[in-house]
Amino acid sequence: MNDQRRTAAALERWLGEDFAPDPQPAIDRALQQVATTNQRHRWWPLVPTGMRGHARGLLYGAVAVAAAIALLAFGVNGPLTSDTRPDEPAAAPGPKVIVLSPDGTGDAVSLSAAVDRARDGDIIRLRPGTYIDSVLVDKDITIEGAGPRGGVVVVASETLPASSGELADGAQLSQAPYAFAFVESAATIRGLTIQAPEVSRAVLVIGGEPTLDDLSIRLEGSFEGWEGGLSDPHTAIHFAAGAGGELRDSDIESGSVHLSDGASPLVANNDITCHMLVSGPGTNPAIESNTIGGDDCQWSVKVAFGAAPRIEGNDISIADAEALIVTERTYTFIGSIEAQDAASAPSSEGPTIIANRVHSSGTGVVLEGDAPVTLLDNDIESNRIGVTIRGGQPIVRDNDVRGNIVGVTVWSTSPSLTANRIEGNRTGLQMDAAANPDMIDNRICGNEDNLKIAGASIGSVDDTGCLAMPST
Repeated sequence: MNDQRRTAAALERWLGEDFAPDPQPAIDRALQQVATTNQRHRWWPLVPTGMRGHARGLLYGAVAVAAAIALLAFGVNGPLTSDTRPDEPAAAPGPKVIVLSPDGTGDAVSLSAAVDRARDGDIIRLRPGTYIDSVLVDKDITIEGAGPRGGVVVVASETLPASSGELADGAQLSQAPYAFAFVESAATIRGLTIQAPEVSRAVLVIGGEPTLDDLSIRLEGSFEGWEGGLSDPHTAIHFAAGAGGELRDSDIESGSVHLSDGASPLVANNDITCHMLVSGPGTNPAIESNTIGGDDCQWSVKVAFGAAPRIEGNDISIADAEALIVTERTYTFIGSIEAQDAASAPSSEGPTIIANRVHSSGTGVVLEGDAPVTLLDNDIESNRIGVTIRGGQPIVRDNDVRGNIVGVTVWSTSPSLTANRIEGNRTGLQMDAAANPDMIDNRICGNEDNLKIAGASIGSVDDTGCLAMPST
């Protein structure tokens, strides 16, 4: 019985370490260990010399039987279960975590080298510090900071990488510095600060559906000798070429966010210090719950060239400039869905903009172009001019326009103004002589001048201080 225990213990020890994929070396080592142990045992000398060969044969036979039982129980590649068969391949390994250090002493010498090494599903984790690189990502991986995002900084390299793709405006990736370029990737990047020179695109997204989460992005400085050549050179993030994905919970400290060429990501809960440009047919992003605008930019949001975003719940402002511009196509600005009815449903061709606050700007909203525009259920307040309408026949409905120097201006066009509340402005409604708006059920009240036409104050006031106008 003791011999069997020693044999079983030796087999268990060797099989647990070295059994698969070839069991024979493990069995041979187990036999040798058991035989050696038995030779040292105190009762081995008591076995007659002539009987020792026979005893050893019996022992080897016992080991062989135990090995056969082990083969049946465990198989060559591990224990057989109801879900495992000897002819099935081994399960694929799980995601690998590649840890980097700024001094190159981690699992890879650089971020680009780590991306080259990574497979889909792997995680690249950056320890605090500064990494100088231009990283092309065409895999579905995760790149994340190990700590607060302010402590993990990726700076665009001065060495321009080889071209790996083309943007809608014909610019190659090698035409400008970048920190990250995502090409047909569903990667996730989070918890980083990204820095690039002022004339660059800090992050490029060309196709794919990446997730950009919890980032801080800034443009500062320049690279000596680089001449540029981009159509939008001061860009923090550019989504192009039909890209989807998400940009969320991030601070865009400088530079613009540009969505073009059919890109339709979700842009949500960001603080965008400068401006957004949404352009091109098929560019239909969802822009939700962001704070957009600053003091030294051209505009806050511009929608142009056939784009049709959904813009909902944003806080939009810009000092001394036009905050929200819609131009060169049919666009639809709508407020809460509950406020609409079938007769006033917005055009399916234009953007949907819901419950935005547009304030503290030179002009809050500018509607221009020949196609109809719908502006519905927005709060437009404390601007020099709340809404300017110049061209086309837009529908302006159910908005609160308050506390502006001029609430609404209409120039040489015939908009529909319905159920708006234009109150507490210096001038409520101002028009030129060629304007011919259709006015229905508006409250134009409590303004110093409720209505001016060609500079002259006009219109009677009822006993509540509101402009007396017909309801139909």
